[in-house]
Amino acid sequence: MHFLESAAYERVRPLFQGLDAHLAITATLEGHVPGQVYVDDTTAPRVALLWVNGRIFLAGTPPSDAPLRFLDQSLADWGRRTGRDSFVLHYHPSAWSERILAGLAGRYPISELRHHYTLGALRHNWRERLPAGFVLRPVDQDLLAETGLRNLERVTEEMCSERPSIEEFLAHSFGVCAVHGDEIAGWCMSEYNSGDRCEVGIEVVAAYQRRGLATALASALIEEAQRRDIDRIGWHCWARNEASIATALAVGLVKAGEEAVINLFTEPVIALGVHGNLCLREDRYNEALSWYEQALQHEDAPVWVYINAGNAHAAAGNEEQAFRYLHEAVDHGFGDIAYLQKTRFLKTLHGTAGWAVLLERLENVTNSMVR
Repeated sequence: MHFLESAAYERVRPLFQGLDAHLAITATLEGHVPGQVYVDDTTAPRVALLWVNGRIFLAGTPPSDAPLRFLDQSLADWGRRTGRDSFVLHYHPSAWSERILAGLAGRYPISELRHHYTLGALRHNWRERLPAGFVLRPVDQDLLAETGLRNLERVTEEMCSERPSIEEFLAHSFGVCAVHGDEIAGWCMSEYNSGDRCEVGIEVVAAYQRRGLATALASALIEEAQRRDIDRIGWHCWARNEASIATALAVGLVKAGEEAVINLFTEPVIALGVHGNLCLREDRYNEALSWYEQALQHEDAPVWVYINAGNAHAAAGNEEQAFRYLHEAVDHGFGDIAYLQKTRFLKTLHGTAGWAVLLERLENVTNSMVR
C-alpha cells in the first residue's frame, strides 16, 4: 500500500461511492479535515484505505491481502499518534467482512452494527423543548472566553475531535450548548461540514440526562444548519445505542440504513478486555471471565480489566475471587468508591465483611492522596 498525495485524491472517489453516507470521506478528500489515504496503486488504484480520526474506511476490490497486512502493521502507530486504543473500520463491498475477520484475527476484531439517519422534517422548536433553568448558547468566542464554566474543556476537546484546532472549528463548523448556572450541561456540534451537508455529534453530561436536553440541542443545531443552507444532515450511532436512536427519531430524522462495521484494537490486551466487557454487558459472566483471564496474562492490562473481572466474579457468585480482583484493581490505582457502590454487578457483596474491608482500604487510599 502506498501513501496517496492529496493532489491525486480524485482517483479514489469512485472507490468510496459505496460509503457515501459517511461525510468524513468527502470532507477528507476535499481537504476540510486532515486525513490520510493509501492505495494499492497510485496511478490506477483498485483498493483505497482512508484514515481520519478514529475511523478507517476500506473500499475497492482486493487483489490480495496486502491492504489487511498494511492495516495490521499500521494500527499501533496510528494509535500512538492519536492516543486511541481502538478504531472503527467501515468497508465496502460487504465481501471484505470475512477477509478482514480472518486476516486480522490476531487482533480479536469485533463486528457490530451501526445505524445511519438523515433529516426528514424538523419536528420541534428547541425553544419549547429546552427545560426551565437552562440557557442555549452558541459555541463561539464569547463562550470560550468564560473560563469559569464547568465542562468547558470537554467542549473544546469535542471541537478538536474532528478539526485540527479550535480556530479551524470556529471558522468551518458550528455548535450549540445548554448552560445551567455555571455548568455546561450538554453540547451538539456539526461535523465534517461540506457544502450543503454536515453530520451531528452530541453529548449530554450524565447528571443532566433524561430531561429532554438532547432533543432541544439537536433541534437547535439543525435549525442553525438550515439557516446556513445545510439541509443534508447525517446522524450515525451504534445499533445498541437506544438513547441516541430515540433522540434522532424525536428530532425528525429517519433511518436511512445500517451497516456492519469492525472494531479494531491497537493492542491485543485491549481487544481481549473489550470482548469480556461485551459478555459482561449481556450477563454472560463465565464467558466474560474467560476473556478477562486472557487479558490479565498481559503485564500491561488496564485497571478496568481488574474491576470488570471482579464484577463478573461477583455476579457469578464467586465472592472470594471478586474481592481478589477488586483489591488488585486498587493495587493498580483504582479509587472510585462511588462506582463500586452503584454498579449492579457488586450488589451481592454489599454488607459483607469483605466489602467493609475494601471500602475502608479505598477511603484510606483516598485520604492519603488528599494529604
